Amino acid sequence: RLLSSSVGCPSSASELYKRQMLGIVLEDGLSAVDVAAKGIQNGAIFLTAKTLVRLLPPLTITDEEMERGLQVLETVLTQLQKEKDA
Repeated sequence: RLLSSSVGCPSSASELYKRQMLGIVLEDGLSAVDVAAKGIQNGAIFLTAKTLVRLLPPLTITDEEMERGLQVLETVLTQLQKEKDA
């Protein structure tokens, strides 16, 4: 889902892979720290590394938990993009 939708924010993020970790490189002036902060406000924890948002789900994550996390990420990126464009 993440790859096919670009998390609802085309041109704002691209994906990197390293085994079980997924890294999202933010573009267009979006901040990984802001994504992490808004993620917490919306009930999800995202890791950061400079301009990278890192997703490192446990091997035991359920489909429902993964879907909820992706929904939060999509919401956060959409909110930040709208704030930036305003």
